[in-house]
Amino acid sequence: MNHRISRRTAIAAGLAGAAGALSGCGDGGPAPEAPPAGSGATPQAGQGVRAVVVGAGAFGGWTALELLRRGAQVTLVDAWGPGNSRASSGGETRVIRATYGPDRIYSEMVVRALALWKEAGERWGDRLLFETGALWMSDGVDPYATDAVPILADLGVPFEELTGEELAAQFPQINPEGIAYTLYEKSAGYLLARRGCQRVLEGFLAEGGEYRQAKAAAGTMAGGTLREVRLASGEILAGTSLESYRTWSSWMEISADGGASWSKHGPLLFGDPERDRIGSIQPTLLEIEPGVIRAFMRTPRRLGKVATSISHDGGRTWAPLELTDLDNPSAGIDSVRLDDGRCILLYNPSATRRTPLSLAVSFDDGVTWEDFLVVEELGEDERGELSYPAMIQDSNGDLQLTYTWNRRRIRHATVPLELVPKQP
Repeated sequence: MNHRISRRTAIAAGLAGAAGALSGCGDGGPAPEAPPAGSGATPQAGQGVRAVVVGAGAFGGWTALELLRRGAQVTLVDAWGPGNSRASSGGETRVIRATYGPDRIYSEMVVRALALWKEAGERWGDRLLFETGALWMSDGVDPYATDAVPILADLGVPFEELTGEELAAQFPQINPEGIAYTLYEKSAGYLLARRGCQRVLEGFLAEGGEYRQAKAAAGTMAGGTLREVRLASGEILAGTSLESYRTWSSWMEISADGGASWSKHGPLLFGDPERDRIGSIQPTLLEIEPGVIRAFMRTPRRLGKVATSISHDGGRTWAPLELTDLDNPSAGIDSVRLDDGRCILLYNPSATRRTPLSLAVSFDDGVTWEDFLVVEELGEDERGELSYPAMIQDSNGDLQLTYTWNRRRIRHATVPLELVPKQP
């Protein structure tokens, strides 16, 4: 069975849902009761509503603005910005017309949209709508045009029906040969699409709305209600470090354009002059939740412990570094957050040697750790090291590890997911 529906069907259904949101979305509770008949109570439709609108194109931007004007608390989210080239509302211009065959709902929407765009242009002092008119020409009777005629007339949309001769008289630049029928919709035209979407966002912000440029994903459902929308900025966050004869330091670098350019943030400091002269390097990162990052760093042997810090703004600012209870023989570490939320650390649990190489698990977002597996261990009399580890979770859920073996080879190991302890 084919369950696909057309974009226009989805839009029509979405409009009905948006209307319902004004009276029932709130904070996940039941819809407020309507005031008793004759009570004279006329509460603003959006009072008490908290809404997230995903997508800052024409539909999303205007929906957010209308909800805001009705009293709702609204956050508008778009991964790439209003009127961007990836969006259906992108591009410099878009045709707007009320002729939609027998589909009255779209004609009604256009009539309302024309009024809104005109009012918006006057309010913001920027002409966004240009009424050039639109011609629907055919070599015979065109049902798509003729079915729209009674709807246009009922909605008060100015139009004319022209024969070929009448078309040539009004538009002498057009050769009427073979054209038997034309529907001339006089108030149709074009919108400055990209600029219009940006103007709507500016108006939304000026009236008190909140905007986030970020990717969005549906959060948890409870009782048939969406309880949250989870955001991920789409940025790349990379931990970097500087090693010099004077000091070590850990930094964070962020790219919002897929790696084409970077901004540098840091260094990450203990806030203690003596420890900051010693420093840290080679940070590994865990995204605890969107925008909340926990970092773990290697430290020199004078400190002998793994250092940690946390950021609540996507890696731009960080809490002072702290030393954990995890031993560190001045060796690299790596970490990964599993799909189910468990955090895994790959490190050398020793203050003096880069052996053994072990895995630890955390059930509280990296606050406390429990060793659960020795990947490899060198004997007390065996020279060498197991160092510079790297780790990912593969598509099957298993852990794939690589590390330097005695500085001569790179060793690979697979750790099945079932070996990772589950939360008690």
